[in-house]
Amino acid sequence: MTYRAQFQGRLTELGASSGAYVSRGQLIAKVTWTDERGRPTAGGTDVAITAPGNGTVVIFVAPNSQFLQGEPLFRLDPDESAKGVPSGGDLRPTLERALVAAMQNNWQYAGQLCKQVLDAHPTDPAMQFIALKYRALALGFVGYQAGDRRLLDEALIEGRRALSAFQRTSEPKRNVAGVHAAIGNAVSFMVANDLLKSDEWRTLFPEGYAALKKAVELDPDDSQARKYLGIMGAAIPVARMHGARIG
Repeated sequence: MTYRAQFQGRLTELGASSGAYVSRGQLIAKVTWTDERGRPTAGGTDVAITAPGNGTVVIFVAPNSQFLQGEPLFRLDPDESAKGVPSGGDLRPTLERALVAAMQNNWQYAGQLCKQVLDAHPTDPAMQFIALKYRALALGFVGYQAGDRRLLDEALIEGRRALSAFQRTSEPKRNVAGVHAAIGNAVSFMVANDLLKSDEWRTLFPEGYAALKKAVELDPDDSQARKYLGIMGAAIPVARMHGARIG
């Protein structure tokens, strides 16, 4: 499996040498994401990239070297003999950093950290659920700011996965409110950025509207969910013109 850079940036530290055997969750490299002018984003904080599984790593870039978005950073040749090694404790610090970033509205960094957790295939259903929930929220906000339909579609997919993952946890029911909000946000951001296709109003709009209603029902204190529900409510006449049925 080849890991390609999600954004352009600079490799600041190697945690494993090329040809070394690594275990799931072990640090492979730290990178700093940068903008087009080479200035650090995400507050200039290094992002740790960990091994998603056991195997032999092949490094393609050197410390302090620059790389472009999509450029291969390393390849992991998996250990086929590894059988479901549990992960959890080693991933918890990464997930905790993601939650802190989310509270600070640093959604790009939060999404990156959640992806690292998910790429490591956590065996704890609750950890997977939380990472999916916050990655869905992060993708939505980042996609909205960028007007990027691809990211909003991914937010919708991750939100749906989070709903499925929730069924395998013992999390309190209120904790799933954020997932419904993420799904609703993704659709409302598509509406706000005029990214919904004509035939999607009949399918996606009712899903997003219902999700935000559910989010508010489960967590009445969520002011953001209320805000986006109001925005969606204002678009109901347009949705009905496109054939949407709003319950």
